[in-house]
Amino acid sequence: TVLLAPVFEELIYREALLPALSARFGHIMGIILSSAAFALPHATPWSMLGSFVAGLLLGAAMSVSRSTPLCIGLHAGFNLRLASLAWAPV
Repeated sequence: TVLLAPVFEELIYREALLPALSARFGHIMGIILSSAAFALPHATPWSMLGSFVAGLLLGAAMSVSRSTPLCIGLHAGFNLRLASLAWAPV
């Protein structure tokens, strides 16, 4: 969740899919469509919504920085934060 998923997902959604969609549909629509594609595999509606918003942020970060390692680090940080909340005592 914290290590492998961010690497594979960023390579797929931000490094490969985002440029392809941006070239075909324009920059903003590329970010929106790649974020929607990123959100689809997340099972529940709230997970999909959160993943879509994270995808928008990661897409913007990739557009500004052109840095896959930065996006992997941000994604890993998001996942680590969510995992820590899931395991936190109430």
